[in-house]
Order: sequence, then structure tokens, then C-alpha cells
Amino acid sequence: MMKLNTLIILAFTFGIGSLAAQAQIPCTQKFEIQNLKKSNGKGSFDLKLESKDIYSGQLVEIKGTDQSLIQIFSGEGDLKQAFKNLKNSYYRVILEFKNEPKFLCKKRVLTVDLTDSK
Repeated sequence: MMKLNTLIILAFTFGIGSLAAQAQIPCTQKFEIQNLKKSNGKGSFDLKLESKDIYSGQLVEIKGTDQSLIQIFSGEGDLKQAFKNLKNSYYRVILEFKNEPKFLCKKRVLTVDLTDSK
């Protein structure tokens, strides 16, 4: 019985260790916000995406506890998308990758602050 418990503990420890190693592998896609500009109550920014996967994305405005869909976009491969004439608000860019095998990389979210706060 003691050997069985030891074997179960070793198997469990090995399984958790391999999951942790997988979680530390970086995502294959990279994206960033560039050219963030705010002036006269309007804002703009560029989204740069490096990917070899099929993706779908959304730009969502955050209003308190509500969200409002501003734009939907999709494609395959790299992307440089400009978002212009946006109100001073918080925005969320949501990207989903169709063929991404890593669970934590399948859906990525980035918040953009276009408010007047510093």
C-alpha cells in the first residue's frame, strides 16, 4: 500500500510539473498597441499583430459595467490595423486564434486607455 501511495504522488507531481512547463512556453502570436494618440476628445491607436494563424478580433468600448462593440475584424497572418476617431474611453481588443493548441494563447485580451487621465 505504501508503494502505491508513493507511486501516485510521484505521478501526480510529474503531471503537475509538465503542465507548469507547458504554461511557461510563450505564445506564438505577438501583438502590441502602437502610436497611441489622444487629442481634442478623440483618440487613435494602431494594433500590430504577428501571427501565422487564422484570427478573429473585436474592438469593444468599455462604459462602466457595459461594453459596446465598435468593430469586428478577421484574417490570417500578420496585421497592422488602425483604429481612429475613437471617443475618450477605455477599449478592449479581443483576439481569438482558431488553430492555437495552447489553451492560454487561444484568446488574448488587451485594454487600451484613451481617457484624459494620466
